[in-house]
Amino acid sequence: MESVKHLFEEGRWIPGGSSLNSDGVWVWRQDSIEYLAQQPLEVPADFVNYGRAKDYSPPTVDASDTFYDALLRYF
Repeated sequence: MESVKHLFEEGRWIPGGSSLNSDGVWVWRQDSIEYLAQQPLEVPADFVNYGRAKDYSPPTVDASDTFYDALLRYF
């Protein structure tokens, strides 16, 4: 797990910042969660509406699925 420099706070690092998260439709970096919690950033309306429609619940995960299987579904 790597740490990445915080873009807005000098000398601060975010553990796992470049790690990717996904719900099977959208993909976002781990550090984006940190920035959204602290900065007035605009989130795409489609993303917000999608989350609301899913009641902010994570998708079920197939335990036999690998990261690469999931990644290839985006291409």
